[in-house]
Amino acid sequence: MVQPDGGLLTVTVAKERDDKTKIRLHFRYNRVKYALTTTDIWSQDYFRGCGIGEYELENIQAMTISLGEPFANGNTTKIVAEIFRG
Repeated sequence: MVQPDGGLLTVTVAKERDDKTKIRLHFRYNRVKYALTTTDIWSQDYFRGCGIGEYELENIQAMTISLGEPFANGNTTKIVAEIFRG
């Protein structure tokens, strides 16, 4: 579990490859910038409903970071599995 610096996330909803809508969570943790996708059900549903754009989400208590499914070459990506809001 991690807590983003300042308890703040910037969320972007955008069309990416294959015209799929992708939700990315932008945050800092230990002064390092991250932009990760999420499998958190609440944020997927909520931000897809908001439409394409950039949004702020405050009072984040913690997030669970997980590794995604491995690619054919064995590499994996980090994802935000769950967001705990205050």
